[in-house]
Amino acid sequence: MRQLIIIALLFFCLNIAGAQTTVLEKKVNLELKDQTLEQALKLLKQRYGFHFSYSNSQIQLDRKINISVKNQPLRSVLDQLLKEASIKYKVVGDHIVLSSDPNKQSDATSDIRPVYPPVSRIQISTPPVASVTTVAPVREIKMEPIPVPQTDYKAERRRRNQEALKEVSDKVSDAARKVADKTTQAAKNIDKNLQKLAKDANVPPPSNIPLDGSVRLGNTEETGKDTLSTKDSVASANKKEEITQDSVMTTTDSTETGSEELEHRPFQISFVYPLSTNGAQGYKYVNKVSFNILSGYAGGLEGVEFGGIANLEKSYVKGVQFAGIANIVGGSVTGAQFAGITNIVKEPVEGVQFAGIANVTKGSVTKGGQFAGFINVSKGSVSSMQAAGFINVAQGDIHGAQAAGFINVAQGDIHGAQAAGFANVIKGDARGPQIAGFTNVARNLHGAQIGGFLNVARKVHGVQIGFINIADSVDGVQIGFLNIAKHGYYKVEVWGSETMYANAAFKMGTRQLHSIFAVGYRSEGSKNYIAYGYGMGTEITASNRLALNLDLIAWQINEGSTWTDELNMLNQFRANMSFRVGKRTQIFAGPTFNVYVSRLYDAEKERYGIPLTPWKVYDETHGNTNVVMWPGFNVGIRF
Repeated sequence: MRQLIIIALLFFCLNIAGAQTTVLEKKVNLELKDQTLEQALKLLKQRYGFHFSYSNSQIQLDRKINISVKNQPLRSVLDQLLKEASIKYKVVGDHIVLSSDPNKQSDATSDIRPVYPPVSRIQISTPPVASVTTVAPVREIKMEPIPVPQTDYKAERRRRNQEALKEVSDKVSDAARKVADKTTQAAKNIDKNLQKLAKDANVPPPSNIPLDGSVRLGNTEETGKDTLSTKDSVASANKKEEITQDSVMTTTDSTETGSEELEHRPFQISFVYPLSTNGAQGYKYVNKVSFNILSGYAGGLEGVEFGGIANLEKSYVKGVQFAGIANIVGGSVTGAQFAGITNIVKEPVEGVQFAGIANVTKGSVTKGGQFAGFINVSKGSVSSMQAAGFINVAQGDIHGAQAAGFINVAQGDIHGAQAAGFANVIKGDARGPQIAGFTNVARNLHGAQIGGFLNVARKVHGVQIGFINIADSVDGVQIGFLNIAKHGYYKVEVWGSETMYANAAFKMGTRQLHSIFAVGYRSEGSKNYIAYGYGMGTEITASNRLALNLDLIAWQINEGSTWTDELNMLNQFRANMSFRVGKRTQIFAGPTFNVYVSRLYDAEKERYGIPLTPWKVYDETHGNTNVVMWPGFNVGIRF
């Protein structure tokens, strides 16, 4: 039995020695001139990931180092770095612990030969020759280390990150500017084409209506519009136009109020206008079924129409249109339009539009919606839905929904929902949710804004969820890293506790939910601790003088420097009762509960974590992570 125990102990020791040997035998390159020991240790940590633990009060870190090694084991490098110092080292877990060694004396005659960089300068000097003895020339070699520039890797990393962020920001700004310019130009071109189309559609051949594009009903003249009864004109190229009462033709039926009487036909087929069964007078007829091999031009449609390239209607559509490229209507549409590229309608649409590229209407859209692969534009209101792969634009109110791959824009109010990959922008009020990958903007919000980065509204009656939330006033909550409300909740607190002796915090947002930015300080002997904290809080008012504040704050505690890279976090819950002692002053006190998690190694105590409190209810170390829990208290003043 004793032999087995001895074998097991030997096996354990060999494993420990093997782990230590693996770390100390790792090959390194190091060149330093007139650098401190502290800088040498930091450089080894940055390049090779070695973790060094030591006490600042026991180790002389400002001792100058000159060394140049290539492809040497770490053990040899440490021997050279520490050969003239009373310092010893050993491997503990994944750390190399340095400690004072009073028994170690500097050895000027050590047989370890220093490693020098390549010879940079050789000088040969010949001593004077004695009168009796002749001495051969002695070659004296003087070596000077080659200066090695030290790179600030953290500064270089920050500079590259800033350059990359600026480059991305510039590209996004340029792309947004180009998209806005192209969208504006496209809208102008579409409007220009619609005006030209309307002008062309309302000027039939001279033998049918007056040359000025007007039709007469009794003594009333309506320029550019169709009416229930018309006067035929007898036009001549060489004679003045004459109109008489006998030339008035009374129509028997009108399908569209305010439109010129059109004759109904059950069927028409067209190759390209005017090569069709209705001939050059196609604009006078309303078809029930229409086949256009390439394109066709008719007065109206009350049924179904198919076009290889385009379908053009002068007055209106009641039914369904299918076109390989475009459906263009000079009046209103009641029904559905399907086009490979675009649907363009001069007046309101009561139904649905589907297009591979764009749907454009100068009127409103009701009882259906617009669905396009790129853009939907409505110069009126939308009481249904707009869905586009890139952008939706509505110049009126929206009583429905907008969904776009990039951006939704509404000039009026929206009573419904907006969802976009990048941004939702409303010049009016939003009554419903806005969901965007980057930003939401509205005048007044009655609902929710959920943005990946930024939410902006004047008055908020609901919730804003984003990295940054901005509002004039909030009747609800803001949930984000930075919550800004012009007429919101702004408080400054100063307090002390058993953990961090001096603390200050700034609270901003709303009374219901606000952000907390905090800083703390503690001095322990020769060590100073600085803590930075962020959290969320809420205030429950009991009376004009009494209130309850509940806060959750996460602190990163830094030892002896402005920032400690290792995990050293204090998670704290505070429940404080506050009492108003002045118009803008409150005093508060209450209990806290603390959970401390640390991977910071204390070389003096040879353990993970630092002592923060004289009492605790839980203290366990799992691997290289120490977890401590304890109840505490704090007391302070709020302005």
